[in-house]
Amino acid sequence: MAVDMEKADVDVDATSSINDEKDALEEETRFLEEAGKDDGHDIQWNSRWSFILASIGSAIGLGNFWRFPAQAFAYGGGTFFIPYYIALFFVGIPLMQLEMAVGQVFRRAATQAFGRLNERMRGIGIASGIIAYGIVTYYMAILGWGNVMLVKSFYKELPWDIHNLVGGFNNSDELLAKPAGHFVNQVLMDPENKDEPEVASAGVLFGSVFMWFVVWLILVKGQNFISKAVWVTVLLPVVMLVILVVVGITLPGAG
Repeated sequence: MAVDMEKADVDVDATSSINDEKDALEEETRFLEEAGKDDGHDIQWNSRWSFILASIGSAIGLGNFWRFPAQAFAYGGGTFFIPYYIALFFVGIPLMQLEMAVGQVFRRAATQAFGRLNERMRGIGIASGIIAYGIVTYYMAILGWGNVMLVKSFYKELPWDIHNLVGGFNNSDELLAKPAGHFVNQVLMDPENKDEPEVASAGVLFGSVFMWFVVWLILVKGQNFISKAVWVTVLLPVVMLVILVVVGITLPGAG
C-alpha cells in the first residue's frame, strides 16, 4: 500500500512537472508571437550583408582610425590593449549581443524593443537614441569640414598647395604651416581674438545642413532604402582610405 502511494506521488509530481513545462513553453510561445507580431512596420533588412554593413558602419568611425591609435601611442603602446581587450570581451561584445538579440526577437528599434521587453527598460532604448544623436551631431560638423575641403579640391589651384614653396621651408613643421593654416583660418575661420564671438563658416554650415538633410532623407525613406544606402556609406570610405594610403606610400620621400 505504501509503495502504491509513493508511486502515485511520483506520478503526480511528474505530471505536475510536465504541465509546468508545457505552460512555460506556451507562455514563451505567446511571448515570442506577441514580440514579433506585425503591426504595419516594415523593418526587415533586405539581406544579411546589409545588416552586417550597417553594424560595421555604426561601430567603426574616426575613433578607430584616428583617436584610438593616438591614445594607444600616447599611453604605452601595446600595454594599452590590456584594458581595451578586458572592456571588449566583458562589456562591449556582451552588450552588443544583448542588443542584437532583443532587436531580433522584437524586430523593433531600441526604444520599442526594450519597451516591449519590459516597460521599465524603455529608458535604455531612449538613452541609446540620445547617445546616437549626440554622436551624429558632432559628426555633422566634421562632415561639413569634409564637404568644404571636397569642393576646394576641385579648384584649379589648390589653396593648400605647397609644391611651389617647398624650397623655402627648413623643417616639416614649416612645410605643414600652409595647409594647416588654410584649414584653421579659411575653413574653420578661427578668430585670432578668442574673446570675440565666433561666427560659423558659411561653407561648413551649408555642408553640415546638407548632411543633416541626407540623414533625414535616408531615415524617411525607411528600412529598404537604408539597406541600400549602407553599401555606399560604409564601403565608400573604406575604398577612399585604401586609395589615400596607396597614393601616400607612393609619393616621393614616403620611404
